[in-house]
Amino acid sequence: MIKKSLIIIVTTLCSLLVSNAQDYYLAVGAILGPTPGIALKQFANSEKAVEVAILFRRGGGLLNITRQFHQPLIYKETDNLFVFYGVGMFAGYSRFSAQNYIINNKLYKQYGVNGNIGANGVVGIEYRFLKAPFVVSLDYKPYLELSFPVYAQSSFWESAISLRYIID
Repeated sequence: MIKKSLIIIVTTLCSLLVSNAQDYYLAVGAILGPTPGIALKQFANSEKAVEVAILFRRGGGLLNITRQFHQPLIYKETDNLFVFYGVGMFAGYSRFSAQNYIINNKLYKQYGVNGNIGANGVVGIEYRFLKAPFVVSLDYKPYLELSFPVYAQSSFWESAISLRYIID
């Protein structure tokens, strides 16, 4: 089930990237925070972007796709400070400690794996350097996650700093 969902997500993303390839800019970089990772952001036009990120949380990995909308923070005052917002979804896995064993006075841990799916939002401020090909952003990223077969969790206070290199 998760494998089929990932295939559908990647196929959809690739079709978006190819269909808007003539009018975009592309940036790749790192996400630093409680859920670190690497990200690729592609713009369809000056306001709409798709971000694909591979994130790492609780000993596992997530594929996150977010649709973002960018607006200048202060109109006609600056060309390089933007506010953005968007929604997305993710799928992946995480590790958990299932049981502890003590054999001959040594502690052994048995680990298990959960499948994760979820939805997330993002609101942030992005600064684009005019004379250097870099972008830095401060992101607020609440999410709701379902982990199978064990639990559901949410975080309304996750944030990150993203550093990106502009490719095109």
